[in-house]
Amino acid sequence: KIGIACSQKTHSAATWLPIQHGRGRIDARRHDAIMSAALYTLAAAALLAAGGMLASHQHLATTVHEHPHLAAPVTRLRPRDPNRLLVFVGGLQRSGTTALASALEALPDASGQSFRWLFANLRKEEAEARVDALRRWRGVTRRYLDDVIKSGGLEGKFAQDVYPYAYMLRDWGDSVHAVDRLSLDGAEASPQKAVELWRQWYPYWNQSSAVLVEKTPENFVRGLFLEALFPQNARFVFVLRHPLAWALTIEKWLDNRWNFKKTLYLRDPDDGIDRRIEMWIQLVDKMLADVSSLKQAAIVHAEACSLRPDVIPKSLERIVDGRRVSLAPFKGLARSNLAYVACWLEGGRTDAKAGSSRQDTTAGGVHACVPGAVALRDIARPRARAQLKSYLWGAKANRLRRYGYFVPDFEGALCRDGACAAPSEDEILSDVDVGLDVASIEDRGL
Repeated sequence: KIGIACSQKTHSAATWLPIQHGRGRIDARRHDAIMSAALYTLAAAALLAAGGMLASHQHLATTVHEHPHLAAPVTRLRPRDPNRLLVFVGGLQRSGTTALASALEALPDASGQSFRWLFANLRKEEAEARVDALRRWRGVTRRYLDDVIKSGGLEGKFAQDVYPYAYMLRDWGDSVHAVDRLSLDGAEASPQKAVELWRQWYPYWNQSSAVLVEKTPENFVRGLFLEALFPQNARFVFVLRHPLAWALTIEKWLDNRWNFKKTLYLRDPDDGIDRRIEMWIQLVDKMLADVSSLKQAAIVHAEACSLRPDVIPKSLERIVDGRRVSLAPFKGLARSNLAYVACWLEGGRTDAKAGSSRQDTTAGGVHACVPGAVALRDIARPRARAQLKSYLWGAKANRLRRYGYFVPDFEGALCRDGACAAPSEDEILSDVDVGLDVASIEDRGL
C-alpha cells in the first residue's frame, strides 16, 4: 500500500493503490484479514517453488553460483503492514550508498531489492520475462548485468523504464547543464508513472516487509520527483563522502571499459581532480536545495558513520520511525579514504586485484597501491602535492567547509621519509585525521 500522487500540483493529496475483489472494492482492513489466512495457507507451496524458479533461470545461473547468498531461502511471508515505509537511498557513486542501504536493509522488518525476491514473488516465466525486459531497457549484455549485480546489488533505476536512466559518473560529460540533465523534479511526476513504477519495482522486494529500501545514487538529485510519486510513504537518506577522497575513489570507474570514452573531461591529468570536486559541489548543492523542500530526509557523512558506528544520527532514526540502525557496514571507510590519498601522493594507483579485498567493504580491506612507471611518478607526485596544497586554505578550503569537510595536511600526516602510506589498522583515527568538520556539520544542520 504505497501512497500515490493524485495531482501534480499538490504533495498532500494521495490515493491508495486500489484493491479489487469481485464486483467492487473492499477496504484495506478486510483485505488484510482475508489475505492473512490465504498467505499462511499458500506460503509453504509458494516458497518451495521459489527455489526451483531461481535455480532454473539461465540468465542468472552464473551470478547465483558465484554469489550463493542470492539463492538463500526466503523467509515466511506475513500480512502486509499498512504503515509501510519506502526509503530512498542516494549519494554520489562510491560515497557509501551500498553501506547505507545495507545498514537499512539489515533492520528486522526491512527489505532491499534483489533478483532473489523477484524469483520468489513471481512465477518462473514471469520472472524470466522481467529480466529479459530489464536487459532490453538498459541495452546491456549478460556480462554487464553480472558486473552490475557484483558491484553492489540491484539499483532501482536499473529495473524500470518509467524515468530516464542515468549514471552520474558517465553522464556528467563536460559539465555543461549537467545538473539539470541529471535531475528530476516534482513537475515530471504523474499518477500514471507512480502506478507503473510501483508495478515494476514491487516484485524485487520481500513483499511482507514494513520498510522497503531502494538504493539508486541518482536519488540524490531526484528526491522531489520521487516524493511527488509516493507522497505518503517516501523518505530519503543521502550520504556524503569527503570530496577529495571521493574524487580519488572513482578513478577506476571513470576509465573502465564501459565509461572510458565518455569521461575524458573528468580524467584530465592536470584538471581532473578539481573538476571532480566541482562536480561533487554542484550535485551536493542541488541535493541540499531539494532537501529543504522534502518532507522527511536525512543526510549522513560516511566518515562519521565509519568512526562512530555506535552513534546513530537522530535524523536517521526518525526516517525509520525510531528503529535502531547498525552502522557496521561503514567499517573501514574512513581509513580507506586515507589509503586513497596516500597512494595519490605517491603517484600510484589503487588496485583491487593487487589488494586483499575491496577498498570500501564492511571488512575495511584496502587496495594495494600500485606505483606507476618512474617517469610518470616523477610527474604525478609533485602535481598531486601541489593540488593538495591548493585546498589547505583560501577559497577552495572555505567552499568545502560549507559541507562539513576540510582538507588537512595529508602530506605531513601520511608521508615519512619520502614514502606515503595509510595509518595502520590499530591506529585510532579522529575527525581531524580524515578532514571531518563536526562543528560545521552541526552549525549547518547537516
